[in-house]
Amino acid sequence: MTNKKKKIKKKKSKKKKPSKVKGENYLIKIVPNFLATRIHNWENLEGTLTLKENPLDKDNKLNQEATDLCIHLMSCFIYELKKNLLESDEYVSDGEDNPIGEKILITYNSEDFHELSHEFSELGNTFKSNNWEDLNVYILIKTKILGDELNKIFFNMSNYGFYASYQNYQGEIITQGYDEGEYDTGYFAANRGDDQKEYISDKNNPMSLSLKKYNEVIKTLSE
Repeated sequence: MTNKKKKIKKKKSKKKKPSKVKGENYLIKIVPNFLATRIHNWENLEGTLTLKENPLDKDNKLNQEATDLCIHLMSCFIYELKKNLLESDEYVSDGEDNPIGEKILITYNSEDFHELSHEFSELGNTFKSNNWEDLNVYILIKTKILGDELNKIFFNMSNYGFYASYQNYQGEIITQGYDEGEYDTGYFAANRGDDQKEYISDKNNPMSLSLKKYNEVIKTLSE
């Protein structure tokens, strides 16, 4: 008699992944360090971005001129990101040629979220001049540009220094720092393969953007 081999069923992975709502929607979290760089080096600013006087008071609070500059810089960042997404080989048009959601969310390192249009037109009403260095920006991407391709886009935004958290093509949330056309610490800057794990968000290491927060924010922005 021949022994019948039992078929072994492979267990499906129970690992949770970021959710997608209303089609191919994905989330990016930006920590805009370039704001602090410009403000703290205000005496070296050139062109139309110059400030007339020290923008900070003794409590590190921005004056109105510096607040307007921060709003302008964030608007320029969003515009450049949108332009680069449109020019990406991975971009798939939704018929409107707008790869970014109509709304963004900002927070000041807390649960205090503010819903804005992607042009930042309402930021002046919510920008916290005394909490400006804690600003985080959440942007909805409406096309599947992730991982390496999104990394290339951010890497080439050489006028800005910032941290970004976003999905790779394995469905993991990664964090990478960019410093005006160079890498700061992060997933793509790891020297050894094992180092990359330090920049992948999971329940034990939520990094800059946890899976729970990712799914909460993407649901809000997709509504």
